[in-house]
Amino acid sequence: MKIALAIILVAVLQVDDNLKFNQAEQASAAYRFSIVGWEAGNLLDKWVYRFVELLASRTNKATRHKALYEYLDLSHQIQNQRDEINVLASRRSKGQSSSITALEIELSKLKSRRESRRNEAEEMVEATVSAVLSELGLGSFGPFDYPPVDIRFDNPPKLVVTSPRTSISRSDEALVVPGIPIGKRESIENNLFYEAGLSAIVTEIGGIATYPAIIAPSSSLQDILRTTAHEWI
Repeated sequence: MKIALAIILVAVLQVDDNLKFNQAEQASAAYRFSIVGWEAGNLLDKWVYRFVELLASRTNKATRHKALYEYLDLSHQIQNQRDEINVLASRRSKGQSSSITALEIELSKLKSRRESRRNEAEEMVEATVSAVLSELGLGSFGPFDYPPVDIRFDNPPKLVVTSPRTSISRSDEALVVPGIPIGKRESIENNLFYEAGLSAIVTEIGGIATYPAIIAPSSSLQDILRTTAHEWI
């Protein structure tokens, strides 16, 4: 009940914020990333998974540890596969289509395997960061951390960042969906440059402090732990 009320409150506040679009938000409105929508879906998924696992008593530390390292290894394989596809696509040679198709099929299989390990891998990262927080006495409320460390491995939204053309300073910002095409990114940047007189770039981010926090899939455990701790703070 409390979670539902919190989601409703955030939604109300979000609606109020949407009435005051800044220039970056106006230029990227068609590809706006909804924090409320993302949180509502993923928070429920996470807690349903935890409830099912608690009832079944299937997950232990060794299982989560193994799942995490398999997740990291699969992330590494996925990145290599993407790099190979990009190299072949850049050559534009005859006969490359069948090779790219085969690689894309394999890439899809790797993503499915990684997805099957996501929940347990997330639990291991959350437990690791929570243990460190408890040792440091940060965010402790009795035996619990507040807020509880909660993450979701997912592609974070991209960030539209603007600056005045006469100086280098960060001004308006906006979040856009992670899958926005390159051509649309350039269109947003050009629109802000010519119509609003602002320098702009649509850039990648490693994570965002939603709840659960969005953490970009990575093959680096150090990067994941650092980003998780950063977004918790």
